Amino acid sequence: MAASKTVASSGYFPVTSHYIYQQDPSKYGGRQKEFLYYSSQVIHEATGEIKAALKNQENLEELFFKLLHLFGSRRQALAYAHHTPNAGLFGMSRLAKDRSILVEYTPLKGPYDAYRKKILKNIVPRLRQMFDSTVNLREARWKEKSCMGRQASFEVEILNAENQEKWRILDRLEIYQAICKTVGVLPRAGAFRNEWLDELVENRGAMQELKGKSIELYKKIKFSYGLSAFISDLPNIKVTDYVFAKYCLDVAGVPNVALTYYITAFNRNTATDPFEDMLESAPVCLLHQDPFLLPQMLKESAKLFKEAVSVDPKDKKMLKERVCLWNIAFSHAMPCFRGAGTLSEWFESSMYEALGSQLLYNSEMNVNLEMQTSSPADALSRYPTMIQLTQLSRPTELGIA
Repeated sequence: MAASKTVASSGYFPVTSHYIYQQDPSKYGGRQKEFLYYSSQVIHEATGEIKAALKNQENLEELFFKLLHLFGSRRQALAYAHHTPNAGLFGMSRLAKDRSILVEYTPLKGPYDAYRKKILKNIVPRLRQMFDSTVNLREARWKEKSCMGRQASFEVEILNAENQEKWRILDRLEIYQAICKTVGVLPRAGAFRNEWLDELVENRGAMQELKGKSIELYKKIKFSYGLSAFISDLPNIKVTDYVFAKYCLDVAGVPNVALTYYITAFNRNTATDPFEDMLESAPVCLLHQDPFLLPQMLKESAKLFKEAVSVDPKDKKMLKERVCLWNIAFSHAMPCFRGAGTLSEWFESSMYEALGSQLLYNSEMNVNLEMQTSSPADALSRYPTMIQLTQLSRPTELGIA
């Protein structure tokens, strides 16, 4: 048990991150130890799979998808075992055919509030620049530091009454008819009903075709439905502008691939400095990466997984960089509706253990959220503060068996 005490007193913990649990001890229904033990067993199983694949020179990209399926099924089984609400969504792929996938979002509040403040520190100074400009800027892009040779940028778009035609659905019948015409769907007969548009938006095939044929109309639909979800969760505050922001990164040779969107609210008519007010109290939600980018992002994640587990285990610096780059892609992809953070930790621990290192998580940080709310270059540079690597120990030595 001495090893366990050393780990705990240092503020770094094995198996999975303790960050969310420390913010909200009821998060796992009082079954944190059981969750950790179960996780350690899954990680042990996956570590064996990676070791065998390396030894037998098997296809490592195929192994990534095999493990993704394994982890998804294990996470869902755990949710059912713990009687977690909406257990079926845990580990369920965002590509599941019977689910609407256009808008998936996470409000940054409660145990996630520190990350609300973190992303606002990136958004607010850019927004101030836009308002201070002599030109009436509604959209702006800033070049970010490259990340391991990949170009990156940060974009901000302001939505308000002046440009509402870009983001607000003023006439649902008109939009319904426009989508039907664009994608070749026969409009339904009879008096229009609002749910017809909702049903069409939930049609995966129709939305994928719409994105290919009319990106502006697709973007309007996505912004409108994303804002509706955001507004439904807003406290009673005055808003003059909504703000959409995002990081973009070169992925698999494709430039400026949009990662996670950040939606927030701004009130320019405050008695005090509106930017300082925003920095302190503006709500933020993550609008997760476009679902139709998921196949591309998972293919890239598989490639980065292969590169990470193929690194010389003695080269810890390179190993961390490769795992971090994998984590950036995987975290923004958010491959399942619920539980994606756990999946990323299971992958991360398994990769390190297969190469002979024990992964410990900084209890003051959540790696998954750090990836989703940082510039890629910043995530890479700060990653060594999020984790520690030690010589691999048996699970019983870590006090989790």
